[in-house]
Amino acid sequence: MAIVTLTTDWGNRDFYNGAFKGKLIASLPEVQIVDISHEIEPYNIAQAAFVLRQAFHEFPPGSIHVVSVNATASRNSPHVFVEMEGHYFIGADNGLLSLLSNESPTKIIEIDIPQDSPYFIFPARDIFVKSAAHIAKGHKAEELGFVKDKLRDIVPWKSSTDKDPESGHDRISGRVIYVDNYGNCHTNIHEDEFSRVRKNRPFNIHLPATTIEQDKLFDAYDDVSEGKMLALISSTGYLQIAINQGPASQLLGLDAYESTIIVEFTDFG
Repeated sequence: MAIVTLTTDWGNRDFYNGAFKGKLIASLPEVQIVDISHEIEPYNIAQAAFVLRQAFHEFPPGSIHVVSVNATASRNSPHVFVEMEGHYFIGADNGLLSLLSNESPTKIIEIDIPQDSPYFIFPARDIFVKSAAHIAKGHKAEELGFVKDKLRDIVPWKSSTDKDPESGHDRISGRVIYVDNYGNCHTNIHEDEFSRVRKNRPFNIHLPATTIEQDKLFDAYDDVSEGKMLALISSTGYLQIAINQGPASQLLGLDAYESTIIVEFTDFG
């Protein structure tokens, strides 16, 4: 049975979700459709990439992931099929797909098939359904169009480490890249980088309006009292800024891709 996931900015009020699923089921009656999210902010490809990046690994290899966020085709962002990490992705080459993995795609096909309507504003229904059905039925991806060498790239999720050649690394500069439904702020500082630079030292996290001082990373939100700030490693593997039972983004004035943070490690004693 084919598995097709959906990540979109459609919301749940309009007909787009139902129209896509109805047409896909008509083409693939046994398909299993899984909604990852339809609440991506309109046109926010960075947010969509973060959400899908955290979810797609949990699906079995060979799953087909349809992404419809800012998905209208143009000269600079054609529709593409991508094979990556054993999974298949269908969407617009607008930079979003390049953010899904640190690994290079094993196959990129620019989709060049006739769509099913004369209207060019609903590619998920008129192009992506046909492409997903084609792959799910075992046909060759190359039959969808022609091979591309690379995906369109945008600023990657990497933090920069400021190196002091005298004392070694003592700080990491990063930024908030995602705010979840609880107001928790996910950063682009990975646990591995944090541990490598930290060397078990206490640290201060400098935010635009305040500073968090900790001598350890907490394991859970309720390790601190209600309403208190904390830093921990989230289930994504990245540093997260949170407030126990409070909206950290709102209360600390943090916004995705606008708020920078600096982690400064202090010497003992």
